[in-house]
Amino acid sequence: YLYAATNSGVYIGDYLSSNLADFNNWIQQLSLPDNSGIYNSVELVNGRIMVNYSNNLTNDIIYVLNENAWSVFKNEFSEIHKINYTNNKLLIIADRRMSLYDQNLNFIDSIRTSDYTNPNISDALIKSDNTIWISDLGNGLIKKTTNNFEFIIPNAPYSSDAFSFDIQNSRVLVAGGCITQSGNNAFKNGT
Repeated sequence: YLYAATNSGVYIGDYLSSNLADFNNWIQQLSLPDNSGIYNSVELVNGRIMVNYSNNLTNDIIYVLNENAWSVFKNEFSEIHKINYTNNKLLIIADRRMSLYDQNLNFIDSIRTSDYTNPNISDALIKSDNTIWISDLGNGLIKKTTNNFEFIIPNAPYSSDAFSFDIQNSRVLVAGGCITQSGNNAFKNGT
């Protein structure tokens, strides 16, 4: 089966179905607590399905499917962005922190606000040598090895809203901005 985390619960669909584009071929998981709530992440972790219930009132709740029954794995994180399982490690990416667990769901390590300035982690993966690659919305690409953080900031425009570019003397020059409706050049904040 395929699992889908949606704004109205978790659904499963048979991947052999002829038309999963038709929502009628998906079945809502009514056995989940808060079964019609907002779920923003689903992941297969060592043969177990894990989903995150996005709770605006209190902490988010990660449920795990064990032998056809859902149970709470964690409910200590606010605003979980993603659950990611890679190289037999579970990464829980939440607001301002990330926690790492082994394949048996035992805690290994975490990255918090005290580890580097203003973490805003959007995604991460871990390689077989335990190097963690972090995509951070404010700090760029980060390579974490043991207790070392290497910040990799490309020499590139600040945003994707570059207005114009030119190449001169083997250098790329990029300008931010925009054109107004009347055809005049204008400054665009954030470019």
